[in-house]
Amino acid sequence: MRIHGSRLNNYLTWIIHTEVRWLSKGKVLTRFYELHNELLIYFTMENSKYCDLLSAEIWCSKLAFQAYIFEHLNHLNSSMQGENESILSSTDKLHGFKDKLNM
Repeated sequence: MRIHGSRLNNYLTWIIHTEVRWLSKGKVLTRFYELHNELLIYFTMENSKYCDLLSAEIWCSKLAFQAYIFEHLNHLNSSMQGENESILSSTDKLHGFKDKLNM
């Protein structure tokens, strides 16, 4: 099967979008963490089982860490997209990110 230029570009864009879509969850984690006190109040009023999680310091620390890491992964992902991005510059960015993690 042969796919012509614009169709191929649309197809590749769709594949890339679906493969990196999970990174947008970092924004949800950040927003959730920012609202965790308000959510705790709400779930307390509703007598929800989630009150225990939202009031647990260790669980909230893990949530904050995940939100922080995903925020940086989102930034890395965004910086590696665009017409002027090359495999060399993307590789440099990935290595730089990896080096920061090792510090």
